[in-house]
Amino acid sequence: MSAKQITLFACEILGTAAFHNGIKAAPCLDVELMKMMEGFEIGNPMSIPMMKAWSKGWHGANVAAGYELLSK
Repeated sequence: MSAKQITLFACEILGTAAFHNGIKAAPCLDVELMKMMEGFEIGNPMSIPMMKAWSKGWHGANVAAGYELLSK
């Protein structure tokens, strides 16, 4: 696994955790993600992939929670 893949996986995990911690679906509201991106210059090629990975984790957790509620 490359460093980029590890970083994106970590962002996805942060998104999942953010959902469970009640953070809204906006990557900029997650302090931990913003710490990872601290020092990035505008146009950093990792910015968008990191935010997309975070969103993937958040929305995946949201769908799973909805499915869990429906299956009860």
